[in-house]
Amino acid sequence: MKWGKTAAAVAAICCGVGIGSMITALANGIPAAGQPGSSEDPVVTKSYVDEQIQRALNGEAVGGTGATVQRLQERIAALEAQLAEAQDAGVPYTVIRLKPGHMLLGEMGTEFIVRTGQAYVHSNPENGVPDLTDGVDLKLDTLIPKNHLLQVPREGRGVKVKADYPNDVYVTVKGAYVEIDAQGNEVTE
Repeated sequence: MKWGKTAAAVAAICCGVGIGSMITALANGIPAAGQPGSSEDPVVTKSYVDEQIQRALNGEAVGGTGATVQRLQERIAALEAQLAEAQDAGVPYTVIRLKPGHMLLGEMGTEFIVRTGQAYVHSNPENGVPDLTDGVDLKLDTLIPKNHLLQVPREGRGVKVKADYPNDVYVTVKGAYVEIDAQGNEVTE
């Protein structure tokens, strides 16, 4: 009987050592927590984030080397130069105020959008001006729906305001055009 108790005690010790070894092996596979804010420990406090933002605003290296900050500053400068260049190039759209009896005639590819008032299609009787918004061809003297994009397929077509219309009509234009007054003369500004 004494021998049975000893065997049970040895078996219990061996099981304890075996289980302890397995737990140690599993614990070694779990990565240790990294520095706050690192990729190993992404949970940070508000004060840490505020400190990093302040360092970035002061031009100090944040989360990387000074070379990284320098490359970012160079990229920002390049993008600001491109933006300034684009602004100098001007806006491709022009807003025109058409008086009663006036019309805008565009070259091939010129785009019109009637923003306010009533304007009508000016074209030859057989063909019109494509309304790209609805995908239809608007024929001569058709009322142009507001805020629809029209594209001139050939020179000499465009939009006109009837002479008896009581208000000015605003049209957004992209491309080359000529404004003609009620007497048929080209308007120059």
